[in-house]
Amino acid sequence: MEKPERMQWHPVFASALRLELRDYEDALDIQEEVQLTRKPLEIDLLIIRKKRDVPILKNIAEIFREHNIVEYKSPEDYFSIDDYYKVKAYAYLYKTLGREVNALPVEELTISCVCSVFPAKLAEYLERVHDVLLEARHPGIYTAHNRDIAMQFVVVDELSAEENRFIRLLTRRSDVKKEIASLLKEYGEHRKDSRYEMLLDLVAETNIKQLLEVMGMSRMLKPDEEQAVMEFLAKFEIDKRLRREGEARGKLEGKLEGKLETARSLFAMGMSMEMIRKATGLPEEVLAELESDPDRGEH
Repeated sequence: MEKPERMQWHPVFASALRLELRDYEDALDIQEEVQLTRKPLEIDLLIIRKKRDVPILKNIAEIFREHNIVEYKSPEDYFSIDDYYKVKAYAYLYKTLGREVNALPVEELTISCVCSVFPAKLAEYLERVHDVLLEARHPGIYTAHNRDIAMQFVVVDELSAEENRFIRLLTRRSDVKKEIASLLKEYGEHRKDSRYEMLLDLVAETNIKQLLEVMGMSRMLKPDEEQAVMEFLAKFEIDKRLRREGEARGKLEGKLEGKLETARSLFAMGMSMEMIRKATGLPEEVLAELESDPDRGEH
């Protein structure tokens, strides 16, 4: 005997609902199977704890349990009220993916929301509407109490420079020279590790002046480390990035003045005139004047 096809309840429910609300057809737009995003719903990062007997002492991971969802916002973005509900929805959906009922207990889930600045509006909303408080556990790490799923907010710009030097580089702040110096040293020791290379590439794109300032402090780098960094700078065409920055400034201040400002900054860092010429595209005679009078063109 053939097994009967499973009843398709959802389409029938939609039709019944339309009938129930037929008097309001002009006022209501009832849509079926609405795609929520342009691409499939996805979690930014999922961290599964493979060995429960190994204590996790890292400050950003103390909260971790068996399944840990991480939602990340770039420095250009922020964590909104809707983002909070979205990541909660993702977590609940993920919980239901087990092969058996309650195969993934909610007690084994955590959510980490990573953003550059403290989500003040969201924090005020959570306290006012849900009586949820964000309590500082470590610098830059806030725990959300009174939640069924353990939750924390990691604020990149407030994290410890000693303990979280890699994550702190994901910023446009101008106070991460110490972290950049550490990254350069470690890159010199791990040239084939793509993780360091990816971080340096980001720093070169977002904080190129700080990167060059640190490189100019030769006492901070051993010869082999400095050579590794120079190879990296050539690989990622740092001179072109500097030129783009100068041109971007030029749109606001006049193209020549923008290039001169960039050249003055590089000269102050102790860079060679040849490197400055490649970076800015300024002619040699202009650079010669700059070398003899670094304040040329300042207002």
